[in-house]
Amino acid sequence: MKPLSAFENSRTVEPSRTLKKGKYGKHIVHFPSLKNRKVVVCESELEADFCIWLEYAENVVEYAPQPGTFSFALEGAPTRYTPDFQITYDTGEIRYIEVKPDHIFEDAGYLRKIDEFKRIAAQHGYSFALVTERDIRVQPKLRNLQYLYNRLHLVTDVEVAYALDSLKGAPSGTTLRTLLSSPSPPSMKSIARCVFTRLISTNLDQMPFTLDSRITYGLVADLPHA
Repeated sequence: MKPLSAFENSRTVEPSRTLKKGKYGKHIVHFPSLKNRKVVVCESELEADFCIWLEYAENVVEYAPQPGTFSFALEGAPTRYTPDFQITYDTGEIRYIEVKPDHIFEDAGYLRKIDEFKRIAAQHGYSFALVTERDIRVQPKLRNLQYLYNRLHLVTDVEVAYALDSLKGAPSGTTLRTLLSSPSPPSMKSIARCVFTRLISTNLDQMPFTLDSRITYGLVADLPHA
C-alpha cells in the first residue's frame, strides 16, 4: 500500500466517529467482513448491502467505513466531510465512496459538497464515487450474493477442496440438488464459498439461486438455470 499523502494526513484520526446505535431512519449493521478479518460497522442497511459487493469484487483488497473527516473550503466557507468508505484496490488505488439513497440527487447543497471533495481528492491522486441504491440493490444478484455470503463462513480449505473435487466428476451444468443428493455430498457452506469466490460458476444475474441452479467447476460463462 502506498504511503499516506498530505491529503490523507490532514483528516481526523480514524474512525471519525464511533457508531454505537442508529439514528432515526438508520439501522446500525455489524457486517462480518472476510476481507478485513473483522466486523465492519455500517451506518445503514444500504451500506451493509454495499459491503456484499466489496467482498465479491475480486480487485478489492480491503475497505474501511468512516475513514476520517476532511476539512476544506466550499464556496469560501469552511466545511467538513466524512466519506462512508475508503477502498483499497489490488492496483494500489485508493477510492473514497459515498453511499446514499437515490433521493440524494434532490439535495443540491450536498451534491456540491461531495463534488468539491471529489475535485480535491483527484488533485492528490485519489478517486471518489457516489454509489446509490439503484447501483447497489441490483436484483436478483444482490439477494443471491447475500444468500451465499450468509452461508460461506467457517469453511475450511479441506471442505472447499472436497466440494471442487465432487463437482469435477459431475457433468457440466449439473444442478445443485443433484450434487447434494450424492452419497457423500459436499457441505452447502463449502459450495456457497466456491460460488461466491468464482471457483464454481452459475448464473447469479437472472434467477434466484436455488437447488435447481446449474453449477459447473471453474470460471465459465454464466450458465442457464433449469
